[in-house]
Amino acid sequence: MSQPAPPIPELKKVEAHQVNDEDPWKDDVLGRKPVAEYLTNVVSTISQPFVISLHSPYGTGKTTFIKCWQAHLRGKKYRTVYFNAWDSDFSKDALSAFMVAFKRGIEAPLPSADAATESALFDKIKKRFGKYGDAVKGLAKKQLVPILAKGVISKILGGETASELLKEISADKDVLAEMAGKFAQQAMEDQEAAEKSVEGFKKYLSEIVEEVVSAAGQGDPKTIVVLVDELDRCRPNYAVEVLEAIKHLFSVKGLVFILAVDDKQLRNSVRSVFGQSMKAKEYLRRFVDWNFELPIPPPDRYPNILLSKFRFTKLPCFDSATEYDSPDTFSKLFGELAQQCSLSLRTQDQCYGVANLVLRSLDPNSSALAPVLATLLVIRFSNKNTYDALRNSGAGSYHSLLSDWIAVKKIRGSSNDSWFGDISLLRELIKLWSLLSNRLLDDAGEFFNSVSRSYNSGGYRRPDPATQLKEERARALLLFVQSARYNNLYRNFSGEKTFIGLTIARIEGATLYLSQTK
Repeated sequence: MSQPAPPIPELKKVEAHQVNDEDPWKDDVLGRKPVAEYLTNVVSTISQPFVISLHSPYGTGKTTFIKCWQAHLRGKKYRTVYFNAWDSDFSKDALSAFMVAFKRGIEAPLPSADAATESALFDKIKKRFGKYGDAVKGLAKKQLVPILAKGVISKILGGETASELLKEISADKDVLAEMAGKFAQQAMEDQEAAEKSVEGFKKYLSEIVEEVVSAAGQGDPKTIVVLVDELDRCRPNYAVEVLEAIKHLFSVKGLVFILAVDDKQLRNSVRSVFGQSMKAKEYLRRFVDWNFELPIPPPDRYPNILLSKFRFTKLPCFDSATEYDSPDTFSKLFGELAQQCSLSLRTQDQCYGVANLVLRSLDPNSSALAPVLATLLVIRFSNKNTYDALRNSGAGSYHSLLSDWIAVKKIRGSSNDSWFGDISLLRELIKLWSLLSNRLLDDAGEFFNSVSRSYNSGGYRRPDPATQLKEERARALLLFVQSARYNNLYRNFSGEKTFIGLTIARIEGATLYLSQTK
């Protein structure tokens, strides 16, 4: 009696990384623990108010790193605050949203801390926060500029004629001049009051920070590390408010701020608030003392992680796969192309999500066409124009479109000694994918079989190593096509549909499903 087929793994989305507080780098799949250790050493040398910008492009794992580093810092007895600006940008008051996160962070007990010491500290902090209302009264008044004054000043600055203004306020030029003088005097007084309010709030905040750092044991850190995340994703006005608060209100001894941002997106937010002519880079320099770029992981590391998470090796379509149509082939080729086309980690997640649905939709023992799928997914998420041209064109155009893509993107071979080591191999693969259909498959298979027999014949002279490597890669092509031919590929074809056309249809079906289930 035949054994029952193993169950197909349950279809799941990739869940957000859960940090292990006791061992935050237990699943450090991107190898970022050394970066955290380096930054921790830097922070340990800072004694004055300081802001570090931790730059990395969108979708490259900043949030995961920040949360792991926070647990790492807490293990080193640092008090930390985590503020997700995007989660709170529904608020109309950035200061209050930030202070809620600040209170939550410093009241979080440290691992292995003395319970009595922590309890005494939290009682003191609670009393301090009980005076928060008094501390922000002046700041609130600063925002309550009389509407009438703002309206009149706005009209003057807007260039309306004196006669129009006189009609609205029923007064002559002397009266208008007197009113402008009073408004100017009031503006100066408001400014003085605002400056006193800011200083009063900073004094209040300094007292809280002093309570916290003075409770630290001998040799323990005397710094509170504030980690600000997702600032580049929130409303532009809100992002600027948070930056201004950090600069003007939270610049006190004992606080070190870490801004995890995509600099490019944050500059766009600044221009959205102040106009496209604004020199956003210079503006942001006012807030940041040191810029640090989070290193991008090697190209093969993250695809291999996703391969494991999605459990491709357990899918039936790979049960009888050859080396050249396997999960490993998919991962290696995808990783190389993803790096060369600058796909972010988040975009790679999306690619694997689509690939997961495509591969699950296949019949057992049918060819996954793994290299074709990997290549087309990278094109779809990195060069939509080329992908749309492929989708909307006939099979006769595939070869030229893909060859142009290789040339324009300057796709090159792998730096390692893999079967993708020579770019000419990818060109040959593309030619096969562009041409092969069910009508041509028999002829192609016979041709490749004859070449294979010739390669293995007893009278074949062994070539030099370079030529041998080239011929071995050529043979890999033959094996790939043969595996597709022998693994019931006919069932997957309709009419003259080629490897390219078939895979595009699969990708579009999976993408449509994912878009409808969000």
